[in-house]
Amino acid sequence: MIFLFFNPIHCFSQKDKITWSSFERSIIDSAQYSITYELVFIEDTTSTRQAGHQDFSLLIGKTTSMFIGLNEYKKDSISAIMNGQQFASFQDASNSLMNSFPSGRFNYIIYKNHPVDQITFTETFLDMGPAIYQEEMNTFKWVIDNSFTDTYNEFSVKKATTFYGGRQWTAYFAPEIPINDGPYKFHGLPGLILKIHDSKMHYKFRAISFEKEEHNRTIYFNKRNYVEITRFKSLQIAQNIRHNIINIAQEAQLPLEAQLRAAESMRRRNNPIELKAD
Repeated sequence: MIFLFFNPIHCFSQKDKITWSSFERSIIDSAQYSITYELVFIEDTTSTRQAGHQDFSLLIGKTTSMFIGLNEYKKDSISAIMNGQQFASFQDASNSLMNSFPSGRFNYIIYKNHPVDQITFTETFLDMGPAIYQEEMNTFKWVIDNSFTDTYNEFSVKKATTFYGGRQWTAYFAPEIPINDGPYKFHGLPGLILKIHDSKMHYKFRAISFEKEEHNRTIYFNKRNYVEITRFKSLQIAQNIRHNIINIAQEAQLPLEAQLRAAESMRRRNNPIELKAD
């Protein structure tokens, strides 16, 4: 059963190819529902007319949910299938297929209620590698506007607001879809969040499809050598990378053209989704 809701990290260029690799993962749940969200974002406040786009998948299981870039999930699935294949032909086929799915701007994976009552955030940072931190599930303090009623693609929605990451957020949720989840870290409302945006409209998520899962898609956790950090440290690391990208690129012995491309990319990343740790 599929409902369609719509009508008719990287510093380097899209020419940079993805290399096939694999690592262990553990299956933590099986998806019962999958929702695709489109994110439209303005990461450069000096050029607000240029918006970025990325699609994400929210996989909801019995006890856990996983929020991941749509193409990243597809590439991880290919990697899992090819894991253990030693023949060059298999690896070449895997690389070719993975390169057909362009990497999105954001590589984070967010788990809700894994472990219990925790949000787990993983992200791979330039010059650092994979990092992980956790925060409490009860982070969001919602204020529901009971006087507001509207529809979004034939679903009745209500409105709620919250403050998170230095931004005021407005969410539109559907009580008739009794799933208390949503895009990014957002959750905790009596109905699925179909749309959410910050007050400046710099980050806007909207659901573009909802599917009751019949394909046994897995919710998995990648076993990597994570550096354990805090949410505050995560924001600090991202800021330091933006400020020191030239030094990082030089230490990596990148050619001058790649250094300049990285510097320009980082210059435009002056408006992250989380401005501060509350």
